[in-house]
Amino acid sequence: MQPTSSRKRSASQDEAHAVQESNPPKVAKIVPSAPQPDSSQQADRERRERSAKVLYDDTLSMIDRNVRVMDRQVSGETGDDPLDYTTDDYARLVCRHSKIVNALAVVDNTLAFNLVLSMADASHTDLDTTLEMCGEDPGETARYFQSLDNLLLPLIKYRQQPAELCWQLLQVPGRWSQRRTGSQDAESDEDPDEWSEPDYERQYWEKCNYEHNRRIARRRWREIVDDWVTVALNDLKDERDYLDLYGITGFFPESIAEFEAIRMQMSTGV
Repeated sequence: MQPTSSRKRSASQDEAHAVQESNPPKVAKIVPSAPQPDSSQQADRERRERSAKVLYDDTLSMIDRNVRVMDRQVSGETGDDPLDYTTDDYARLVCRHSKIVNALAVVDNTLAFNLVLSMADASHTDLDTTLEMCGEDPGETARYFQSLDNLLLPLIKYRQQPAELCWQLLQVPGRWSQRRTGSQDAESDEDPDEWSEPDYERQYWEKCNYEHNRRIARRRWREIVDDWVTVALNDLKDERDYLDLYGITGFFPESIAEFEAIRMQMSTGV
């Protein structure tokens, strides 16, 4: 027979064991940590964005060089017959870069968008340059314009709308043929008998250089402006109206309609 004290200790131990079984120790709850951005994915994205910007800049430089080469051929400087060239040749030059637009769109929609608008600027030339510059088949030019329009339209729809519309835009240089300088006004008052033989070659290159700088000014403005809708719409309508004067139609009709619809929606809130 066990002593009373031993029986008490045994009973106490049994009770403690029962309490432990009925109240098992709590297990600390493990909260999963928030997923951290993959540094390798971030680095890859930044690398692709840098590559896209380089491709964008290189393509614009190539377009500028090709337009200058075409200008030289039209001038006869290279021994070519200027009458062999039409505005279609300029449109054909820029359409060669359509695949680059698609490649850029995968990485940076805005770069692709701005590239197409720069291609639109370079897709034709001053139609007063030669008697044959408008070409014999306006439909051929319209087909190139349609190809560019098809490139631009989806890029418009993927861009985020500007916070607000700008109703007073920065004025960029107007077209060469639409300007009239003070020197020209002064010449108009001179005695015609004192006029010298015009230097057509010098005037031609003045015009080409002016148009080149005008395209760059428009390009840079589009790259920094917030209201990309209004700026792009004004640029396209300006070129369309100029071409219409010479019977060349089909310049970005779908994109112009889309821009106008966006402006209407933002203006009315409907």
